[in-house]
Amino acid sequence: MSTIDNISYLFHETLQSIKSNRTSNIISIMIISIALSIFGLFFILLINFNSIIDSFEERMNVVLYLNDGTAENDFERIRGFLASQKEVETFSYLSKEKALEDFKKRMGDNRGILEGLEINPLPSSFIVRFKKDFKDPSIVKDFVKKARDLRGIEDVGYGQEWIEKFEIFTDLAQMVTFVIGGLLGLAGILIIYNTIKLTVYSRQEEIQIMRLVGATRAFIKGPFVLIGMLQGVLGSLLSLLILWILYKTFILQITAPIGNILGLGLKQISFINTSQILVYIAISFIIGTIGSILAVGRVLKV
Repeated sequence: MSTIDNISYLFHETLQSIKSNRTSNIISIMIISIALSIFGLFFILLINFNSIIDSFEERMNVVLYLNDGTAENDFERIRGFLASQKEVETFSYLSKEKALEDFKKRMGDNRGILEGLEINPLPSSFIVRFKKDFKDPSIVKDFVKKARDLRGIEDVGYGQEWIEKFEIFTDLAQMVTFVIGGLLGLAGILIIYNTIKLTVYSRQEEIQIMRLVGATRAFIKGPFVLIGMLQGVLGSLLSLLILWILYKTFILQITAPIGNILGLGLKQISFINTSQILVYIAISFIIGTIGSILAVGRVLKV
């Protein structure tokens, strides 16, 4: 039998098996798609957590608050210190007067409560922005420690502690996502394993005849392995459709207001990209292949 005949037979037998076990195959694909959708939902949330952290780190500033009446030489020493630090991208001085003016603008309609102030309680400060490659928590902490030792500095403010806690949470979410992904992947293999096993049992007589006429192991196993591959791929495609519907109708509706409150906007809330989709489908293909090979090898023992 030629290669073309072999391929033709492979696809013909695959279609016949799918038709004769249509219900079990549809149920298998649906269960796989639900399992993959659960994993995909966790993955979408994870990549958006990482995006939020990146956004906060991008805008993270360190603020050096000065003592009132800081001497001119101390002021210049602080400026020289900031200019000499390789991790500092830019820094700017904010006077007491400008700080109060900005604060009043942020108060909006409630700014009237500040009208009775006889003195300006806000300190002057230096606002420091770090270079992108120098935003590691340990680097920021070392900088803050050195800055606090400078004469004329009253305090140093930065949001790194909050970001570190958020990063710990994201690392935990990442670990949970991969554990769930592993368990759901194993579940997918078992689902396909059982479906293919039932298909093989339903066609035992045909398989026995093929053995008697000298059919090779690959020739017998081929259609069943292909069914498993198709189940994995079709399950992933259906899962992606479910995730896209959830993303458009539910995830955006919930996360968009949160993103706006945090000043992130919709651009930070994203669906999985093209390369991730291809990996997603490839993993499903592998799950289908493993499940079908295990099932055929165990049942046929050929």
